[in-house]
Amino acid sequence: MTSKKLIQLVKLFKDFFLFIHLKYFHSPPINERKKIYVNFENPNLYHRYFYNLLKTLKIGGYTIYYPMSWNKFRNLRNGDIYLALMFKEKDFLIIKNIKKDESFIELTDDMFSADYYKSNFQEENSQNNSFFHIPMSFHPYMYAHELWDEPVEDTEQKINSIFVFGNFDFNAYKTIDGYPFKVINRFELKSFFKKKENFVTIESKKQLLQLIKNREERKFIFAKKHRYQIPMKNVRKRLSRFQYFLCCPGVFAPLSHNFIEAMSVGTIPIIQNTYAAHIYPALENNKNAIIFEDLEDLNQILSSLFDRNKEEVALMEEQVKIYYNTYLCPTSAAKIIIQNLQKDKIFLNASERSAKLLAKT
Repeated sequence: MTSKKLIQLVKLFKDFFLFIHLKYFHSPPINERKKIYVNFENPNLYHRYFYNLLKTLKIGGYTIYYPMSWNKFRNLRNGDIYLALMFKEKDFLIIKNIKKDESFIELTDDMFSADYYKSNFQEENSQNNSFFHIPMSFHPYMYAHELWDEPVEDTEQKINSIFVFGNFDFNAYKTIDGYPFKVINRFELKSFFKKKENFVTIESKKQLLQLIKNREERKFIFAKKHRYQIPMKNVRKRLSRFQYFLCCPGVFAPLSHNFIEAMSVGTIPIIQNTYAAHIYPALENNKNAIIFEDLEDLNQILSSLFDRNKEEVALMEEQVKIYYNTYLCPTSAAKIIIQNLQKDKIFLNASERSAKLLAKT
């Protein structure tokens, strides 16, 4: 027997014993007043955002029932690294067969649509009585490793600089230009700031910590992944030290989990209007975000950004926290999702698939 076949066989046995345990012996605590019955044939369509949806409801206090066959179990456990988290986390799901009754809130495929961006172009960032957009969420590992609400120090005044981190690969982030979002891609944003006198590239953890210790203000600080990648466990901690965060769009669509990570620690997002148009509910310029139209407008904003009145900035920071706690914090988001499940259509982000659906239309 080859080593490859042996590895496959071991994996099969592990899957089998876990399935038997969850199907017949697993007895997690149950909240009889808050129960979700998942009746989804194709969660793979939404991959990470399907996990995030269920995780949000789980954090909101709901017991998640998802009865499934051996084939579905193996598909979900091995087909997507984020869907697999549902089986790695203790007491995440109950997969036993159970009779559904009126005490359950049911989630089905036909309630949801992956066409997340279509209505944005028609309704201009509004929710209405016929549809609802599931709010943006953290990176799945933020939930899986319980980092989303880990306390961060909030004793010192934030550093009056702009901070941004992530991948700025030209080839990857040029992709979004092929979709009709009309956003400035993150490579172009980096190139714009690179021309500024106070542009700083972070090369190491030591450099970043020294910059924070020295409280270097009026800087445009970029932690680029290929030079220094901030460990996920430190992301919110580092973000919390800065007054502003530059929201850069994703690969295929504007939405990126970094903006919610920034807002979770009260850091003010600086965001293009065509990016902000896909955030629900809408952000408000100079209240809970600084919204710019193009690079010329951004340049004008930067000319006086660091001279803003401290009381004004403190009020914006407070409004950022209020927005996050009201709409994006999982406990609040879970309530909002449940309240809107009766809408005709619920839009759930499906990353690249959602962008491609928009491109087709």
